[in-house]
Amino acid sequence: SRSSAASDVYKRQFLMGPERSGTGFHVDPYSTSAWNALLYGRKRWALYPPDAVPPGGKRVSFSEAGVENYDAMNILEWYFKVYPYLPPNLKPIEFVQEAGDMVFIPSGWWHAVLNLTDTVSVTQNFCNSQNLHKVIENLYDPSENSKLNVLQERIKEIRADIYDKIDTQRQILEGNYAKYKFERHQKKKQEWKDEKQRMEEKIKKLEAQLQQLATVSATEGGKEENGGIKSI
Repeated sequence: SRSSAASDVYKRQFLMGPERSGTGFHVDPYSTSAWNALLYGRKRWALYPPDAVPPGGKRVSFSEAGVENYDAMNILEWYFKVYPYLPPNLKPIEFVQEAGDMVFIPSGWWHAVLNLTDTVSVTQNFCNSQNLHKVIENLYDPSENSKLNVLQERIKEIRADIYDKIDTQRQILEGNYAKYKFERHQKKKQEWKDEKQRMEEKIKKLEAQLQQLATVSATEGGKEENGGIKSI
């Protein structure tokens, strides 16, 4: 039996959704592509290319899976509140998936789905020669690489001819990370050194100001004493 990490890599999802349910705009994780086979019902799909942010939402941040977190509204709400007001050049690519149809979603593409009826479907994320290098980059994690290990093992089983390239890419990523850690450490050292120098300069200025105040105070005190002496 495979590990739990392997289950995440290989699992197919069995999806059921009632009419008017769906999924808001998103990009699939790790730069994977996906297929969706509809067994029952009808689905309405809306897609935007990778370089176009779907109207009605905004980019928030990048997740650990290399996916842009997108503040997306419910897809039914989107069709009511945003879609009717879009000019033709901002409309998504749209189509209706019928029972028996299989849809392919390319890596990096924004997509949303609205169930026009009750639906039953099967879907799976995957990678091929077009996006494998991106998937490896997004799967790479210096602290936890179980999913990448499973992917490498599977590639070794089915495509031994490209395994060396994958291993080389991983070594480059590991080398880049080691270089990044070293450069970050050096940068921190320099920042600490600069901060120490700034603090020493501030201390010197404060000491000079205190010395100046002490001198002024002593001078003023002497004047007051001299001013208090009366001649006889």
